[in-house]
Formats: sequence, C-alpha cells, structure tokens
Amino acid sequence: MPDQNTGPMTSKKSTSAVVLGITAVALALSACAPSSTTGTAASSDSAGASVSASSASAAPVSVSGSSSAAPASTTAPSSPSASASASPSPSASASSAPASSGSTAAPSTPSAGDLPLCTASRLSGSAAALPGGGAAGSIYAGVTVKNTSDAACKLAGYPGVSFVGGGTGEQVGVPAQRDTSQAPVAITLKPGQSAQARLQITRAENYGQVCNLQPADGFRVFPPSATDALFLPYTANACGNPKIVLLHVGAFQPVR
Repeated sequence: MPDQNTGPMTSKKSTSAVVLGITAVALALSACAPSSTTGTAASSDSAGASVSASSASAAPVSVSGSSSAAPASTTAPSSPSASASASPSPSASASSAPASSGSTAAPSTPSAGDLPLCTASRLSGSAAALPGGGAAGSIYAGVTVKNTSDAACKLAGYPGVSFVGGGTGEQVGVPAQRDTSQAPVAITLKPGQSAQARLQITRAENYGQVCNLQPADGFRVFPPSATDALFLPYTANACGNPKIVLLHVGAFQPVR
C-alpha cells in the first residue's frame, strides 16, 4: 500500500524540479542580459575607440599626405623652368645670326653676274703685233683692252673686229670671224686691269687683184655684248672684196 502512495508524491517532486529548473534558467538569462548589454556597450566603445583611433590616425595621414603632396605640386613648376632653360635655344639661333650677317657682307665684292658690262666707254685699247709671227701668209696681233673706269666690270666672249680706213672710220671688207680654239672665259676686269684677244691677220697681198686692196687706218673693236666701239690704230692693208675674210679673232683672255 505504501508503494501506491509514493507514486503521486514522486510526480509532484518531478514537477517542482522542472519548475525550479525553468526558474533557474530564467534567472540565468536575466543575469546574462546585462552582461551582453555591457559587452555590446564595450564593443561599441571599442568600436568608437577604433573609429576615433582610425579617424584620428587617418586624419593626420591624409592631412600630412595632402601637405606633402602640395610641395610636390609646387615642385611641378620645374617643368616651366625646364622650358625656360630650353628657351635659350632661340638665343642660340640669335647667336648664329651674326654668322649669317657676316655672310651677307660678302656682296661688298660683287660677283661677275652683278657687275656692269665692260663697254667701250669704260675701256681704252691698243693693237700690236705679237711676237712669234703667224701662219704662212698671216701675222698675229693682240687686241688689248684696259679698264680705265673707277669700278670693276665684266668681260666675256669675242670682240667684234673689222678694218676701217679712208680717214673716216668707214669699214673696209668683212668683219673678223671667230677663232674657237680658245674658249671664252668670264673675266672680272678691275680698274687698271687688262684683257687680250688674239687676232690673226691674213695678208691682203695673197689675193692679188681680186682683193681690191685698200689701206686700213686700224680696227674698229666692239667689246662683247657692247654697242659702242673703240678705234685702235694699226697699219695694214685690207681687201675691199666682201668675199675675202682676212681677220680671225679669239675670245678675250685675262692678261697675267
């Protein structure tokens, strides 16, 4: 019988134990709540500390970084200084200018192309037999011109030469033909300088009566490309026959 009565009591004890366990759990939970709150606050404090620390540490870094960057940007004008140092290159070209100006001073001595022609008005002349004689039945004479002006002139090519006579300067016979055995040269004839053309004179007597022999007073000489002429006295006989050529003239050469 006693065993039957203990059954309900055991059940009640079990229920009480359960209630006590639940109560203990509840108390434990309530006790844990403040600690978690404190932990949260602590964590928030630590977070704030970390934030403030990071912001504080980051702020100086950014400030110091920007301040250090500012000098870097201020050093950037080194490129203008480089361009400023490069700018003296125009001065280098300017320094070369005197060389070019020096070269432009050369035209103070004009080239032959810039000189005036040696016309008869700038020249004096003479004709004289050359030593050594000539070919059979002919002689050689030199037709020499001299610059009597006060400036240089240019002379190049063959003179025009013909006999003149009768005391009037009238042409006798045909003009001289060109002797191309001497090539023309460009001559700059300065004041006082001379040039000479070699003139071959065939003897008029070689042609007999067909020559129509006439005494000559000398030569009319046209400088190359000139329209005025010099009269050069020279004693010789000429042929009035226009079919007979007695004169052959070479190009002017400078007299050394």
